[in-house]
Amino acid sequence: MKLICNAIVKKVLKKSSSPAFKDLQPNDSMDFTVEIEAVGRNKGTYATYIDCRNLQNGEISRLSFNQIGRVLSNFEFEQVNI
Repeated sequence: MKLICNAIVKKVLKKSSSPAFKDLQPNDSMDFTVEIEAVGRNKGTYATYIDCRNLQNGEISRLSFNQIGRVLSNFEFEQVNI
């Protein structure tokens, strides 16, 4: 099962070099998708990655929950329903 969030860029606070985020402008759309499943094996823990897709140019960035917080702090988004 996948968890999906759609969002519209409201404001660019700082440019990002991450592929899906580097060309974002206000009013651009993105979607964020993550698989809801167990990760790791043998009682180990692995990072879960979120696919971040820029709907204007199709660029995708795969970011962990730790990484995405730093990138998202460069923007203001509004979550929208499909």
